[in-house]
Amino acid sequence: MSRGWRIAVAAVFSAWVGWTAWDVRRSGNYDERDIVREWAVARYVQEGRDPYSLAKDILIARYGVANPKGEWVSRIPTEVPEERRADVIPELGPPEATYPPGAIGFLTPTLALLGDPASALGAWFVLDVVLILVLAALLARMWPTPPSPLERAGNFWWILIVAILYTPVYTTLERAQFSLVVMTLMLVVDDPRFSWPARGAALGFALMKPSVCLPLFLLPVIRREWRVLATGVVVHAAATLYVAYRIGREPFSMFRDWLAVARYFLSAGMYTIQEWVLPLSTRVPWVVSVVPLTLLAVCAITLYRHRNAPRARLFSLAGVTAVFWTYHGTYDGIFLLPMLLRRIGWSPDSSPKRFSWVGLAIFGVLSVAYMDRVVGSPLPVWHAFRWSVRLGMIALFVLEYVELERDARRGFLTTPAKAEPALA
Repeated sequence: MSRGWRIAVAAVFSAWVGWTAWDVRRSGNYDERDIVREWAVARYVQEGRDPYSLAKDILIARYGVANPKGEWVSRIPTEVPEERRADVIPELGPPEATYPPGAIGFLTPTLALLGDPASALGAWFVLDVVLILVLAALLARMWPTPPSPLERAGNFWWILIVAILYTPVYTTLERAQFSLVVMTLMLVVDDPRFSWPARGAALGFALMKPSVCLPLFLLPVIRREWRVLATGVVVHAAATLYVAYRIGREPFSMFRDWLAVARYFLSAGMYTIQEWVLPLSTRVPWVVSVVPLTLLAVCAITLYRHRNAPRARLFSLAGVTAVFWTYHGTYDGIFLLPMLLRRIGWSPDSSPKRFSWVGLAIFGVLSVAYMDRVVGSPLPVWHAFRWSVRLGMIALFVLEYVELERDARRGFLTTPAKAEPALA
């Protein structure tokens, strides 16, 4: 890739970041940003107040124990029971304690030191911008060979273009979500060129969002990378214990309170298996847990059977499972990027593949499907489009597994990839 072309891509990336920053500043609504809500929870912990039991009591007062009517819950109610009002920090409001204590343990001694939501949002925005570049570099290491005829140019720059054209990357940046952080950390965990302490620490941090992390957590499990796993568990446990210490709680009871809060926030998401099982839950309650756990078990078995396959292929399958197996928002579609690169024609070895227009079409359809204006539109055309994508997500999930089994039978997966990274 020529120097001029790289400068052009860098200029487009800078303009894209600038536009997103302006859009965030223009819209305001800091309370709608995920990191701001969790910053407020971390401020509770910093002041020695328990956000988990408080959030649980508020939810029980509004929706009953375990939400027996199945009402849709997207935020912690602003109405606080009389006996708990003194526990609320007025300038922060009721704590949105939906992330595990370990996640708040990472935020309390860092982001919570910033005294206002605008500063917290700004710091997280800068972190996410840096992580987009890191994400592109790590994906370029995982998929070092772009499709023909793109292999003559810089792989990192092509992947950066793909990333900024993919709607969930923009949504994650604009909404200050955790998905980009977790995705980048799990790419570090899966890369053996990093030291095992670094990979283990990355795993410990990535567990801040277990709903997407669990299928990817299986990757070091099936390879028996015990030092990485042990380090990850210790790091996350230490963050959890830190929160328990700050608020004066017994760790297990605090963790149970978080689980009680998290149960209220299970919803259909978008293009996930929950969209199919939740309507059945009123008649067959067990499907809500059994179906996702079955998919997770199928993922574990498949990964174990093909544990010697190229890491990129297994990460692609785990990423698709991470998006599909339980509730997720549109921003979590970022975990489909490895699969989309593969379908467009990227390769984990040194042999380039043909560029796939079908793969590009799948990329385009998903990028449109994850747009807010499409997800929230009442127009019949978008309603029909959403249903076609729901069916397509089932097909992509099944196809990822079928293709892995097919390639294994043909002997295409017997030797792990040994290609060196190509970052430029």
